Amino acid sequence: MKAFKSGRQRRADIMAARLRRQAKRRAAAVLQAIELRPPHTAPMDVTRLRPRNSYGKPDFVTRAYYRDLHFFCIDCGAKGVWTAARQEWWYELAQGKVFTNARRANPDRVLGKTVVRR
Repeated sequence: MKAFKSGRQRRADIMAARLRRQAKRRAAAVLQAIELRPPHTAPMDVTRLRPRNSYGKPDFVTRAYYRDLHFFCIDCGAKGVWTAARQEWWYELAQGKVFTNARRANPDRVLGKTVVRR
């Protein structure tokens, strides 16, 4: 024989089922984003970014992944690549500002650090 449930129990069951469906949809979206990601990219986690007081979103938040960015060094003018892995480290682990980009090539950055420390 089937047991009767109170309204509160039915609402709890409905909410639990709704949360399960949402989690399933979220997991499917993440899996799809990973499968569709082009080469030379790295996934991003919005929850690990530094808090910001801005109405705008950086491009990588909209894309949901980091991609290699090309830049010219402001010191020597050499062309450099800011890799997706380095961007992930900068934004998520080092908590860098989300609207900053690479400006110096690695040798110039190392040289600048040694001059400052002396």
